[in-house]
Amino acid sequence: MKHNTVVIGAGQAGLATSWHLTERAIEHVVLDRGRVAETWRSHRWDSFRLLIPNGVCQLPGFGYSGEDPGGFMWKDEVVRFFEQYAESFHPPLREGVTVTELRRGLDGGWEIVTDNEGVMEAENVVVATGAHQRPHVPSVAQGLDSCIAQFHTDGYRNPTQLPSGGVLVVGGGSSGGQIAAELAMAGRDVYLALGRCAWLMRRYRGRDITDWNKATGFTTQPVESLENPSARLACLPMLAANDSGKELNPRVLRDLGVTLTGRLIDADGTVVSFADDLAATIAAGDGFIRFLKARIDAFIDMNDIDAPADMGATPASDTAASPRELDLEAAGITSVVWATGYRMNLGWILDAEFDDQGYPVHEGGVTPQGGLYFMGLPWLTTRGSGFIPGVGTDAERVVEDIAARGGHSQRHSVTAVAQGLAT
Repeated sequence: MKHNTVVIGAGQAGLATSWHLTERAIEHVVLDRGRVAETWRSHRWDSFRLLIPNGVCQLPGFGYSGEDPGGFMWKDEVVRFFEQYAESFHPPLREGVTVTELRRGLDGGWEIVTDNEGVMEAENVVVATGAHQRPHVPSVAQGLDSCIAQFHTDGYRNPTQLPSGGVLVVGGGSSGGQIAAELAMAGRDVYLALGRCAWLMRRYRGRDITDWNKATGFTTQPVESLENPSARLACLPMLAANDSGKELNPRVLRDLGVTLTGRLIDADGTVVSFADDLAATIAAGDGFIRFLKARIDAFIDMNDIDAPADMGATPASDTAASPRELDLEAAGITSVVWATGYRMNLGWILDAEFDDQGYPVHEGGVTPQGGLYFMGLPWLTTRGSGFIPGVGTDAERVVEDIAARGGHSQRHSVTAVAQGLAT
């Protein structure tokens, strides 16, 4: 059987696409190498929590309906949320199927080569595998002595997993900040090598930052507004994943006992070197916070919104000294956690076009190769494209193009059947 559409990936992007395909009665199948939400299951640490409030978690035809819309779901709750989404419309899902190659067929359609179901054929393919595909570890890691245990956040689970002793966390984005805080609160001696990531305040003038970002249009900023395409793959800003009102930023981590350093630039055995850029990094982060606050303040004034005043103190310039070189063994540091993100890994897709960053060439998820689509990538169309609330709009656009290509089955959608029974 040749399918109309094959969706690769059963995370938020793939499920949202399947929902729209189901609504339009377009025959399709969803493939995943594991289970629904596999990335959330097996590639997140134990204490992981969503960075967006529960109430913001909205997908096509489904949304959070619990009793804590202002809270933040733990990892297992996130998985259950996606399982419930799938249960709400029963997508044609095939779990445990790994796609090893995607190529053009001789008839102009697409061939999907799998590890255990042979070669599948489809008129259309939606690649919804997201951007968290290949854990990135900088080449400097190769210079570390083998006595230093190394972990990437992709495989980190909790402090007990690491050998006893101090820890160097490399990367100052959301993952690096949260893991550094967890390790420090577990009694570890922690060093954090900041990169170029900024940070966000959790709340401002009475609302969560996600509310203000949505209201001011920050979340829906179009990809065309980026001055540099490399920003599409920039790290997520450091942000507290809790509703306690507590913040997470370099100064908070320092108060927890974490030693901050500049970027890690070299490693030779057990000796590592850092750039002299810590003060500049913190100054840039402070500048980003000022930019966000000014944007929100202007929106509040323009719309005459009743919001409490900003009671946060303006931080003083950071002049604290940071080490330029550190002997890990002498400092009692036994492990390094690489919070250095991921890179695209789409080499299994043949007959497609990619730019010099490995990002697929597309317009709104629609590629120049007829019938090939991408979903769930950061900045696919807007700043919010890669996040749970942002995939629905992109999925609708992609499915509209699939429908326009024609050839789909005429079986009734769930909604159409329900409407018919109601009448």
